[in-house]
Amino acid sequence: MKLLRMLVSLFPPAGRSDKGKGKARKVGAGHANAGKGIARKGSGMEKVPAALRSRAEKWAETWGVPGLTSSVTLEFSRRLRSSLGNCRPRQSLIRLAAHLEKGNEDLLEEVLCHELAHVAVYRRYGRSVRPHGREWKSLISAAGFEPRVRFQRSEGRFPPRH
Repeated sequence: MKLLRMLVSLFPPAGRSDKGKGKARKVGAGHANAGKGIARKGSGMEKVPAALRSRAEKWAETWGVPGLTSSVTLEFSRRLRSSLGNCRPRQSLIRLAAHLEKGNEDLLEEVLCHELAHVAVYRRYGRSVRPHGREWKSLISAAGFEPRVRFQRSEGRFPPRH
């Protein structure tokens, strides 16, 4: 089953559209609704509270990747139900679960740091390192968080399943 999901993500069926209910919402700079959506290419962080944006910029400087936050595209997606976020470092794309946008700001901060660290590791070390390896853990620790990969549903941080 995992292999099938991986293949579908690498080679989506022909004619598959990303438009529709439940898909990640993103507004590009040239789009008619630019500035009204979740993210714009090149900024990506406008839906994050200003104080958190400032902390993210400090993390990037601490990690030796200045300008990281201005080059990342951030999306909030209702499709993320069993994970809080995911990252595609090569595309500088971060997707976060939609409920984080208006939920616990401490959790949003930790998840955003987790995903930004993936992009920073990719930019500093390329593809030769493990996603949650020593380099990623050192960046998370430098940002002041415990390097962890999973949150438990029992922590009360996830919305109830439907």
